[in-house]
Amino acid sequence: MIISAHKSYVMLLMACSLLAGCQMQPDYKRPDVSLPDVWNSQYSGQVYRQREEKKAFYSDANLRVIINLALKHNLDLKEAVLNLKKAQELYGIQKLALLPAVNASFSQTSAHEPDGLLDTTDTGALTYHQYDAKLVSASWELDFWGRLRSLKDSALNDYLATKATARALKLTVISQAASSYLTFLAGKANLRLAEQKVSNLRTMLSMQVSAWQLGDISRETLLDYEVALRQQEQEMASLRTSVQKEYDALQLLLGGKAPDRQMNSVTFTDITDLRNLQPALPASVLLQRPDVIAAEFRMKQANADIGAARAAFFPSISLTASGGSASAELKDLFSAGTAAWSFSPSVTLPIFNNGRNKANLRAAETTQQVAAADYEKVIQQSFRDTSDALAGRQSQQVRYAQSEGLFAVRDKAFTMAQLSVRAGDRSRFDCLQAKNALLDAKKELTESRLQLLLQEIQLHQSLGGNGNPI
Repeated sequence: MIISAHKSYVMLLMACSLLAGCQMQPDYKRPDVSLPDVWNSQYSGQVYRQREEKKAFYSDANLRVIINLALKHNLDLKEAVLNLKKAQELYGIQKLALLPAVNASFSQTSAHEPDGLLDTTDTGALTYHQYDAKLVSASWELDFWGRLRSLKDSALNDYLATKATARALKLTVISQAASSYLTFLAGKANLRLAEQKVSNLRTMLSMQVSAWQLGDISRETLLDYEVALRQQEQEMASLRTSVQKEYDALQLLLGGKAPDRQMNSVTFTDITDLRNLQPALPASVLLQRPDVIAAEFRMKQANADIGAARAAFFPSISLTASGGSASAELKDLFSAGTAAWSFSPSVTLPIFNNGRNKANLRAAETTQQVAAADYEKVIQQSFRDTSDALAGRQSQQVRYAQSEGLFAVRDKAFTMAQLSVRAGDRSRFDCLQAKNALLDAKKELTESRLQLLLQEIQLHQSLGGNGNPI
């Protein structure tokens, strides 16, 4: 009988070995997403140079200080790191489920059965005690149909998707910090220009009041200059409010740790230009975006969930074994002759569960279809984001070049006005007018450069960091 039992166990283990390779997961295939061969009519991507990827996008030291502070103190990033750690631990749990669980235990049982029962007809009332010490107790679910492996793969892909999502969030925080800081510096620069223009307009209005009192100009002309001053004062007040709001936004983004030097001493012109990105063709770029990577891992996770749902239709087989000592007296528990062991294979076959397994499988298949649709949507949206960013950069480059030309002309006109005033050919009033025109050109130059830098940042984010988020 014992030999026959051992043969049965050997046959069972051999069957386990043969069936252990069964896998219910469908073969994974990345969806074919149709993308244009070029970004847009203005930029094809053919001029891309691979070596440029190794250069830092944010090379300015002041920008990097702000970015590093944002990464250190951002609460959303801290939450993402915790979610990533949680996903990693859940993957570890599922991975360990493939291995036998080994425990040690001690138990004591006391029972009393009265006289007259089937068990006590011959013996009378019975009271007994039993002490069990299981030095080794192991249980193991044999993963015939790949259920545990599918759950492990699902947890792994969930972890990898969470990691990619955290990287996308990090890239967003970097872009927000850089954009907010540049907007703040540009706002301060424009505020100083507005203050200078208000001062000039007040001087010009004083001159016009004197001219009106002498009868050289009409009351209507004088009112026009007063209106221009009031409008410029309103603009100055609005700029001051905007600068304060940008400062407050930066304080929040940096966790209340905005450094004095970067906020008070650095000017907009101190910031060096960002690297001019030249992305490659769409197919070789978009698949590197963290949101696209996360979407693909979600597809793989859904694929693994289908495998687990399919495996639920088949029997689950578990092995339980234990070895230790058993005795009626605690003092004799580890004495000679008290050794005890057990080996219990079990098979559980789902017969009727009100269609729960079928519903779970249909839900898993639907989730996989949703993940595939979401992947295609993310790919298409990422292409649009990058194409729009490239077109926006092209437009801002043209605007910035035009602003530089206008500023050069206004600067030359102001220089000539100064020379004319010194020569006595023109009045100081004309020189102040030329100065205000120069200040307007300087404001336009600042604004156009800001928009160009913001477009570069948007492009960098659209490209998924271009291989390097900073």
